Amino acid sequence: MSLFFNNRILREGEGAGAGAGSGAGSGAGDGKGAGTGDLKVGADGKAIITETPPVPFFKGLYGDDGKIDKTAWDRLPDRLKPYKDQFSKYDTVEAVLDGFGNAHSMAVKKALAPLTGTEPPEIVQERNQLLDTIQGVPKDIKGYGFTRENIAKDLPEQFWDQTLADEFAALCQRSHMSPADAKAALLLQVKATKAQLAAAQTAETEYYQGQDLAFEKAMKTAGIDMDKAIDLSVRGAATLGIDPKSPIFKNAAVRAAMVRFANLVAEDKIVRPGDPEAGTGDELAEARDIASNPQNPLYKAYNDPLDPRHEMAKARRNELYRIDGEKKLRRGAQA
Repeated sequence: MSLFFNNRILREGEGAGAGAGSGAGSGAGDGKGAGTGDLKVGADGKAIITETPPVPFFKGLYGDDGKIDKTAWDRLPDRLKPYKDQFSKYDTVEAVLDGFGNAHSMAVKKALAPLTGTEPPEIVQERNQLLDTIQGVPKDIKGYGFTRENIAKDLPEQFWDQTLADEFAALCQRSHMSPADAKAALLLQVKATKAQLAAAQTAETEYYQGQDLAFEKAMKTAGIDMDKAIDLSVRGAATLGIDPKSPIFKNAAVRAAMVRFANLVAEDKIVRPGDPEAGTGDELAEARDIASNPQNPLYKAYNDPLDPRHEMAKARRNELYRIDGEKKLRRGAQA
């Protein structure tokens, strides 16, 4: 009978007196230490090997007092062996935990510390990637979602600048700003803009209300009925080519000036909207006056092709010639 064990042939009678063989457990590099084995022969003559499980490296690592048995580090698995010397510095479990906590804090602080400007490009790139990962920075600036629809849907469209919003998103990306913080910063700006618009609207309303009150007070002081004052101001403005709907016409001083102008100019010289034949009764003299009298309200407009009222002044002068011609024809027919 022969027995095969550990590449040796044990023949009957060999190893007499030993009663048992010993075997070396493999266990190397598995973190469980070395195992042991016993060899016995069964009743049927076959070998029976019993192995004692290897001891885990952490078994008996520390006692009840927290002190570490440093021989346990000899049983470290392969992946932890490079840190054996580091672990051996600590005498207690508490010291190990403190050391790990301190090392972690130092690593975080080092990663987030300002750069000196002397670091090689690969270090800068690695650090930037780390910060982007920590902050959740999107790869594309569109990931911030900076659109009027997402950020300021109720903001008047003319006050939203998408180009500027994209530039801000790019700045946030370069600064490793998280989407939440970037959005909060932009919303703060939107809030400030809305507040400014509201304040401007309130100021404008109060200004126009004040101008209305000032105009009413001026007309009351001048003894002019308010309805008449409004009519005169509108007619005076029309003569000078000023649109009564223009913001400038809301100014109390401008409206009062239109009233004074209307009172200074003869009624029949005031241009009334929809009344092209209104005049002094001497259309020929009035037509000539437009072209030659600097005091005539239409003189400057007629003689300045760049004046916005130039065409209107020309049309008025031509209309006066037409009316004068028709009157002469009527008089000739009656003679």
